[in-house]
Amino acid sequence: MQAPRLICITWLMVIAHNLVVTGLEEREHHNEPNTWTTHEAWKEREQFKFDMPDTSTMPEHPRLRVRDEKELVSILNYTGNLKDAAHLLDVVYARAEKILTEPPMARPAPGPSGILTTVRTVLDRVYTMALLFRLTNNCNSTWYYRGWAELETVAKWSDWNPSHFLDVGEMTHAVAIGYDWLYKGLNGTQRQLLEDAIVEKGFKPAMEAFKKHEFWTYYDSNWNNVCNGGLIVGSLALLDNERHGSVAKEMMNMSIHAMANSMASYAPLGAWPEGPGYWGYATSYTRYAISSLVTATGSDQGLGEFVGFAETADFSIQMQSTSLIYFNWADDRVGHSPSDTDVEFYLATHYKRPEAAYLQREKLKVINGSVNDVIDYTPIGSAADLEKLPLLMAYLQRGLVVVRGSWENPEAAFLGLKGGNVSYHHSHMDLGSFVLEMKGERFAIDLGSDSYALPEYFGPKRFTYYRLRNVGHNTLTFDDDNQGTKSAADITEVQGTEKQGRAVVDLTQAYSPSKLKKVTRSFEWAFNNGGTDHLQITDDMEYGDSSAGQVTWSMHTKADVKVSGNKFALTQHDRAMTVGFDDEVSRCPGFKLAADPVHLEPPQYSTTGVTRLTIIAPAKTCSRITVNFSV
Repeated sequence: MQAPRLICITWLMVIAHNLVVTGLEEREHHNEPNTWTTHEAWKEREQFKFDMPDTSTMPEHPRLRVRDEKELVSILNYTGNLKDAAHLLDVVYARAEKILTEPPMARPAPGPSGILTTVRTVLDRVYTMALLFRLTNNCNSTWYYRGWAELETVAKWSDWNPSHFLDVGEMTHAVAIGYDWLYKGLNGTQRQLLEDAIVEKGFKPAMEAFKKHEFWTYYDSNWNNVCNGGLIVGSLALLDNERHGSVAKEMMNMSIHAMANSMASYAPLGAWPEGPGYWGYATSYTRYAISSLVTATGSDQGLGEFVGFAETADFSIQMQSTSLIYFNWADDRVGHSPSDTDVEFYLATHYKRPEAAYLQREKLKVINGSVNDVIDYTPIGSAADLEKLPLLMAYLQRGLVVVRGSWENPEAAFLGLKGGNVSYHHSHMDLGSFVLEMKGERFAIDLGSDSYALPEYFGPKRFTYYRLRNVGHNTLTFDDDNQGTKSAADITEVQGTEKQGRAVVDLTQAYSPSKLKKVTRSFEWAFNNGGTDHLQITDDMEYGDSSAGQVTWSMHTKADVKVSGNKFALTQHDRAMTVGFDDEVSRCPGFKLAADPVHLEPPQYSTTGVTRLTIIAPAKTCSRITVNFSV
């Protein structure tokens, strides 16, 4: 039976018929140069100070993320008056109806990624039920009882799987939100069950992890933001609790200082070092922590003030092409779409990035969205805001350059090129690699991450897997050698505009110094907004005393490929691109041109339809390779 959306008329409905859209103040920009150093980042971390808020003045529950009537009215204003926002709420109601037919989640046996899939299902169910309970002014017991059933079940689990601490961080977040948002409907016994679960299954394992200096307690990665973000939300739920307030304060102090280490990684311009996919994960939990701090204490306690965080929404935007597919690198999925993230509305509102809200609404025309899109929805932003962003953007600290012919033309060219380093968490041996779109088609692709269930994927065997090696990327390989596990590649030059420009990556450190004295890769483009677009990539090699035997240039594509002379003819969805090598390459003795299907044995992910284009030549006789891409 369908549960009624409303079972009482509330003050919310009376007020919400008047839609109010607040104006956007002039955005603020950080003026730091794009040369932020590791030393400066650490200095910012060391200067971070946190003073425990006065718990005697904390607002009553609910106080996390969406605190009071005014914020609920804002949600109802939008969902009651704007078609796209109304659709988002319809999706949440439909999801809620489905949840009513499903039993609470039992604790599964951990897999390669712990019990994370189950935990995220719990989180989604709790948010869905608790939000609808609040939007009906705590009148609809259907949503309350189903939310409570989920919370009661997970609170009685034996543990939240501390061996994979992401599970604990996310479950602490889920139970804290449920406790806070359903608080007015819970009796004393129910509250104590949830309070004790947060402490026993969340805080105590976390404090043990801090004692052992487990990597997420200090390292600047998505694990830091997620684990500590969830613990911060849990701490805020109990900070003034008579029984558990002292341990909540201790947990808060630990987690907020730990998270400060990771926040410095957004400097100087918002780029996240683990790739766009993990940007979404880390930044979502940064949003949960900061928004809860603001509503519970009146301040973000300095976490939102780290250099680069105000600009981070634009990093995500810059990483996506006009086809709405990310420039994926590191352990990001092939074909990963920005539709997988729901933090854009929050960043748009709180950090004056209207272009992020505009793009999110464009995405929501073709996807269903999430409960967070309802909570953080804003109507600000337009195409004009998006077009203010630069068409050529360099993130030198992360070794990234992106250039596009247009923000609005779906046929405009898009190039993403990669330097950076191999030693960072989730990194691949992708120095010098690139993705390329022309005429609305991604002709040069990155194969993305492989299965985390592969043996030692994050251990000694990591760089034995094809997708993670340089042979599996669009870059150079010498004698089938891997790039160095601690190597880096700086962007040494970026000049021009999207119409005509140039970038250079110094790849020297990536390869054996005994075989190569110097390796550089230059990209020169002339993009004509979807017209006659052209890209030239030139590799220059200076060989060492014990020279490499052969050099292999490679590119991966899903296009149909025909080899003709010194050219590859690519066709994809009736769009054509030519990849041609200069005559100087063909004069190299032993020169070979090939287009071979990529086949990987299970349990590696399938590469059906992927072709690897290669030029192979004896190294000593081939010191320059020039490749032209044109449509």
